[in-house]
Amino acid sequence: MAEAYGRPYQLPSDSAYNESCANISNAMWSWRMLQLTGDARYADVMERVLHNAALSAISLSGEKFTYTNPLRFNGKDHFRMTTDRQARWTRHTCYCCPPQISRTIAGLHRWTYSTSDTGLWVHLYGSNRIETEVGETSITLSQQSDYPWSGDIRFEVETAPSGAFTLNLRIPGWCEAATLSVNGEAVDVAGEGARYVPVTRDWAAGDVVELSLDMTPRIVAGHPKVEEIRNQCAVICGPVVYCLEGADLPEGMSLNEVGLSADAVLTKKPGAGLFEGMTVLETNLRRRPKWSDDALYAPLSEINAETVTVSLIPYFAWNNRNDNTMMVWLPLQWS
Repeated sequence: MAEAYGRPYQLPSDSAYNESCANISNAMWSWRMLQLTGDARYADVMERVLHNAALSAISLSGEKFTYTNPLRFNGKDHFRMTTDRQARWTRHTCYCCPPQISRTIAGLHRWTYSTSDTGLWVHLYGSNRIETEVGETSITLSQQSDYPWSGDIRFEVETAPSGAFTLNLRIPGWCEAATLSVNGEAVDVAGEGARYVPVTRDWAAGDVVELSLDMTPRIVAGHPKVEEIRNQCAVICGPVVYCLEGADLPEGMSLNEVGLSADAVLTKKPGAGLFEGMTVLETNLRRRPKWSDDALYAPLSEINAETVTVSLIPYFAWNNRNDNTMMVWLPLQWS
C-alpha cells in the first residue's frame, strides 16, 4: 500500500490504496480531457467514478467516511489491519475526503452538460432541468429518469432554440443496445462503443426525446495481464459495479468459500432496508472447498456441487453493516 503509481496492469484488489480523493481526481482529469477531445470514453470514466468509487467513501447515512476503498476486504485479517480499522469514522486526522466528496456532488451540474456553437451535449444522466444559452439562442430542457437503476431517460423541450440545433446524447461504452426516438419517431443510433449520437432539427416547445439504454446485468473479466484478477470476474449493471458482502452469506460461510459460475443468472430485485431505492442482484454461487488449516498448499479438491443464493449489492453501499467483509472480483467457476 502506498500513495504511488504501480506497474502497468498492476491492479490489486485488497492492497490498493484507492484513496477517496484520488478516485475523484480521476473523474476531474477525465472531465478536462472530455472538454479537450469530445471523446465519450472520458465521460464513461466520470460516470463510473461517480456511481461507484466516489460514493463508496461515504456511508449511506451521510455521516461516516472511509479514506481507502479496496475492492476486497477480509476484515481483521486484512493485509494492513490488526483491528477493525476499516469501520467507517466520523473524524480523521487527514480530513480531505469528506469535503472533496461534498464539493464534487455540489458541482455536478458543471459536468452534466456542455455547449458548443451549435448545440448541447449531454454527458451524465439523471433527473434535472437546464436553462442555457448557445450562441444567439437559448434552450430549456428537462430530463426525467431513474438512472442508474433504469436506462429509460426522457427529455422534454420547454423552451425551444431558434433554427437548427443539435442535441448530442451519450451512448455509454457499457451499453450493448440502445433505442432513441423524437416525438415517437425512431432515430438511428448506429455505432459501437462510447459515442455521442447527434440529433439535429428545428425544435419546438413540447418536443419529447426518449432514450433507452440496455441495463442487462453482465459478468465481466479483466485483461489477462492483470495477474491479481486472473480467473476472476466482476458483475456490473449499467454504470454500477456490484460486490458480495459477508453479511449476505449464510452464517459460518466466508468469502473464500464461494465462486461465481460463468453462466450464472443475475436477477434484478428491488433493494430493501438499507438498500431501499436501489437495485440488488440475486444469483447463485458455487461453494468451494473450505481451507481447513493454515497449510500454504493442499491437494486440489473437486468443486462442491452445493449452491447458495445471495444478493449482490452496489459497491458504493458496502461497509454499512457489521460484517463488512467484501469482494468485487469473485473467483470464476467454469463448471
